[in-house]
Amino acid sequence: MPLAIPYPVPSKLPRSRAIRLAALDDLESLVALEQDCFDADRRDTRSTIRSSIVNPKHEIWVESAFPDQRIGVAIFLRRVRETIRIYSLSTHPDLRGQGWGNHLLRFAP
Repeated sequence: MPLAIPYPVPSKLPRSRAIRLAALDDLESLVALEQDCFDADRRDTRSTIRSSIVNPKHEIWVESAFPDQRIGVAIFLRRVRETIRIYSLSTHPDLRGQGWGNHLLRFAP
């Protein structure tokens, strides 16, 4: 079961859910988000996303932002020693310009 962490959300972000680590159950939603956010030559594959979910040195933090619980924003992080590298930040096109990506970026450990 994914770890859910409540986090205060600015009032301008309406339907926020808890920010949490992605789980294998999120794979389809993350693949759909990649397709909505990136051109084909810039997308991660289903296999790459799955590997990141299960790799202990990678973290994918997600936030649902739609009534049907689809993931609206995701940040892919990679830990290298004491450093965290932001690999990708995705915000669904319908949510851009509303502060969702910035909110998740500020949360990221």
